[in-house]
Amino acid sequence: MTIQKINWKFFFRNPGDAQPDEFFKVLNTWIPNSPEVFVDVADYKHVHDGPLTLLYGHYCDFLLDDTDRKRGFAYAYKRVMSGNEEEIITTTLKAFLKGCIRLEASEFKRPVTLCTDKLEFIINDRALAPNNAATFDAVSPRLSKVLAKVYGDGGFTLKHLDDPQKRFGILIEAKSKVSLEEMVTHLG
Repeated sequence: MTIQKINWKFFFRNPGDAQPDEFFKVLNTWIPNSPEVFVDVADYKHVHDGPLTLLYGHYCDFLLDDTDRKRGFAYAYKRVMSGNEEEIITTTLKAFLKGCIRLEASEFKRPVTLCTDKLEFIINDRALAPNNAATFDAVSPRLSKVLAKVYGDGGFTLKHLDDPQKRFGILIEAKSKVSLEEMVTHLG
């Protein structure tokens, strides 16, 4: 199994300040002059327990997400990527972190801040990565290798999000806080 279609999500420190209408305006400013090919911003407030605002792109999406009623900022890489799994994980994580830095620097009525000590990793392909212990055993060593660069060896724990109704996911909990900028630097 080669890991593909990776999603990442950080939760907000101040979730009440992350309002969908403001995200709609801010994410629209990301479309022009972006290195990504972004197409549109969509309002998904009608969806319960899922995305609220979606910046739709050719290769990836960024979204204000309320899945499990835990509001956060998420990234979804949608295409098949070349390279080994460590490179794929690193590339998507780095792109997500750069998006997070851009988000925190964006103009909101009240600044939004992400909690960098809790991170969700999801594989958005139930056929490639069924949500079971075997997938966790196969994926976690590869994911840990990349996360050791970000949080340090032993600086994090992995918890399998084993709800069989959901996509395969892992909750990463860091033992200390690392800034978004430091995380990008550590990834090289």
